[in-house]
Amino acid sequence: MSMKVTTFMLACSLIIGGMNWLQAVFTILLGNLIVLVPMVLNAHAGAKYGTPFHVFARASFGTRGVNIPAMLRAIVTCGWFGIQSWIGGQSIAAIVNVIWSTTLANPSSLWMSFLGFAC
Repeated sequence: MSMKVTTFMLACSLIIGGMNWLQAVFTILLGNLIVLVPMVLNAHAGAKYGTPFHVFARASFGTRGVNIPAMLRAIVTCGWFGIQSWIGGQSIAAIVNVIWSTTLANPSSLWMSFLGFAC
């Protein structure tokens, strides 16, 4: 949860924004701890009883209402896939720039790098 490119980018942007490195690390640690509590509570039934999320959610939402949290999870997943793919595409574009000493600053080449990474 903590060791990924988006967390490093967040820390860099906090430092650029005026925090020192200790404040940036503490802010990210605090945010991860706040998110950790609901994640652990949500995963407890699955870890203890082997119950998948969809079965566990039926107790709260019913058989038809379980589609709501499933769709919300799908939307978040699509968003994170897009963010990670865009960062990966920018990385590929930067590597191509270094190898061939070209500038791929135009939007079409960035989109090609994004699609190449996502596929």
